[in-house]
Amino acid sequence: MAAKIEIISGETIKPSTPTPEHLRDFKLSLLDQLIPHQVYIPILLCYSHHDINNAFGSTDDHFSVISQKLKTSLSHTLTHYYLYSGTTVKDNLSIDSNDTGVVFIESKVNANLSDILISPLLDVMVNDFFAFDPYNFDEPEANMAVQLNQFNCGGIALGVTFNHKLGDGITAASFLKHWSLIARGQGSLIEAPQMETCNLYFPPKNFKMPSYRDMLTQEDNVTKRFIFSGTNLTRIRDRITSSSKNLSRIEAVTALIWKSALEASTKASSKEQKIHASRAIHVVGIRGRMDPPLPEVTRGNLVVYSLSPLLELKGEVGLHDFAEMARKAVRGVDKDYVSKLVGDGILESVEEMKASKQEGVAVYTFSSVTRLGYYENDFGWGKPTWLGTVSKRPNKNTALFFPTRDGEGTEAWITLSKDDMVEFERDPEIVQYTSVDC
Repeated sequence: MAAKIEIISGETIKPSTPTPEHLRDFKLSLLDQLIPHQVYIPILLCYSHHDINNAFGSTDDHFSVISQKLKTSLSHTLTHYYLYSGTTVKDNLSIDSNDTGVVFIESKVNANLSDILISPLLDVMVNDFFAFDPYNFDEPEANMAVQLNQFNCGGIALGVTFNHKLGDGITAASFLKHWSLIARGQGSLIEAPQMETCNLYFPPKNFKMPSYRDMLTQEDNVTKRFIFSGTNLTRIRDRITSSSKNLSRIEAVTALIWKSALEASTKASSKEQKIHASRAIHVVGIRGRMDPPLPEVTRGNLVVYSLSPLLELKGEVGLHDFAEMARKAVRGVDKDYVSKLVGDGILESVEEMKASKQEGVAVYTFSSVTRLGYYENDFGWGKPTWLGTVSKRPNKNTALFFPTRDGEGTEAWITLSKDDMVEFERDPEIVQYTSVDC
């Protein structure tokens, strides 16, 4: 079901206090520089009309009140996260923090929020809840953009797009937490962001990253959302535990998705080149693995891409084999490993990633935002009823894990080629452990 979305207003929100002159030419860290140009983190926070009515009463025009509160608190938040109100990257080295501001768009959606929550991946409508398509490289560049969407029922969806060059998912989560606390009048609880700490450990170097457009696969990819309840996550982990000790639930579900996606690719492939081995890449946060550990409010792309050992597809390869490789990829990023990356040691890890691309070796990438507290973002009218992102992602063979609202399960947003997805969806184990929205 398609729904008409009408843009009703747009303005630019600037920091409530001008950015000091000495902070305006902000140098990126080496980890920031490694993020390809024009990559964005799109986060969608949906709030039900029931919660909004409970907060404001059932007779007032809530949307104008909510909009003004969001704009005012965003202005104050940008004073602390001043990079997001600046202009885009200069020569992959720095940000011009010139207080250009953040675009804030308001829209009306000719549908009820419940229509979206029942099947949030229906058509491509979710993409229209953002100020721009984060994967359309013809769009104007921006460090951040906000779109506030009002539904017929009175519910809202807040679509926020962050420039990945300025920070990872934890940085985005810290920004949203900061913003929501100010909106609720709880600024005294805010922990100020550490904007430059990352640069001290990973000083910038003078080099250019390739275009993100050139790094994408040209196939007709499909993204679908598969829901694993907390009970099913435990069932998957318990099934493997006898042969893989201390396995986390995310590591277990990673193994299941990896195995099923690989088998789907083998069935769907008509290529002469056969897959003889596979690897998994895990995006692993390193703030807590630094020595000493860095707080979550440390701005930047403090993540590494950890490559699993090569899994040779010879003889019988069981789920426990995939689980063991997944576990090694995640657990291998310890303090000793991270200490070797400080400075420009991270570049060796990048070269290792490049070397992983070999003919006949299928590589799958996994990342998780399940513990980042996105569902805690209460701006004054309750916590989100659903958390999402754009409904079509361009990177093939990837899985992004979101939490479910109850905090017990996970939503796996999986992107595969169109042919692989057909086989993946009917895999008996995927059917057994999930529900799917399409």
